[in-house]
Amino acid sequence: FFQAEDGIRDVAVTGVQTCALPILTDNEKALACRMQEAFAAFLDHTDKQIGRLVEGLRRLGQLDNTVLVLHADNGASQEGGPFGVMHEMKFFNGIIEMPDEAIKHIDDIGGPNSHCNYPWGWAQCGNTPYRWYKQNTHEGGVHVPMVFHWPNGVPSAQRGTKRDQFVHVSDIVATVYDIVGITPPDVVKGYEQMPVTGRSFKPVINDAAAPATNTVQYFENAGSLAIVAHGWKAVLKHTSGQPYDNEKWELYDLNVDRSECNDLADSQPAKLAEMVDLWWQQAETHGVLPLDDRGVRSEEHTSELQSRLHLVCRLLLEK
Repeated sequence: FFQAEDGIRDVAVTGVQTCALPILTDNEKALACRMQEAFAAFLDHTDKQIGRLVEGLRRLGQLDNTVLVLHADNGASQEGGPFGVMHEMKFFNGIIEMPDEAIKHIDDIGGPNSHCNYPWGWAQCGNTPYRWYKQNTHEGGVHVPMVFHWPNGVPSAQRGTKRDQFVHVSDIVATVYDIVGITPPDVVKGYEQMPVTGRSFKPVINDAAAPATNTVQYFENAGSLAIVAHGWKAVLKHTSGQPYDNEKWELYDLNVDRSECNDLADSQPAKLAEMVDLWWQQAETHGVLPLDDRGVRSEEHTSELQSRLHLVCRLLLEK
């Protein structure tokens, strides 16, 4: 479910298996709730610190002439596993922390002796209506909100309005250069600079109906691939160590299906092939190749971790 202006909508979201809160054990519920409470508390803390910055700029008389851009770095995290974890390094090292053991340390959550992460169920709630999580190149991993604040540059009639055009994080620096009228140098202190690949979205600031300036954007993270082009998206969820030839690309029309619920790969193979070819072109242009999905763990460790997670999920389903 997610909140819309016209009420609550029910949206199908595909991801790993999770358990609804009512069928969790008391310890599982207590840990899940406390971890989400700690997340909410830190979000409130962060909001207050942003407020301090804003008030400081206001006192200096610089707020209206300062460009503020606020956005999330990725979708909700999956590192907490099925139950959540008191320290996420346990998850990365294949240590599945069981709730009946972790409950003994519940009061450490949010304190200096914890580096906790909430369970998959909360991550799915945080990413609704999008699929999958941080680390993945589906919308649940890469689609986040952004707030842009610049009173001196945003027309008064446009302040507080919404935008729906595609923007990538790489477009922010291009927009700032555009705003201040700077062309970045090709060489700095004798070192040739990489080109700015983003596209300024300054036209979209002034006109809600302006077309998106970034119309082709590739993604790659830990071997998972995606490309967005003119409202279409091709995406591949990769498993470390698996051959790409054994994995399936998916195809979505984001203009009508932002939740990636209707995979058009089988019904529109020509469009999929076009998008996949475009991904490889973009990957070659932007230095993505060769693909390397090793991460910080060996393939043997990754395989062992996946086996443990599958076992835990099966036990959850059998409860």
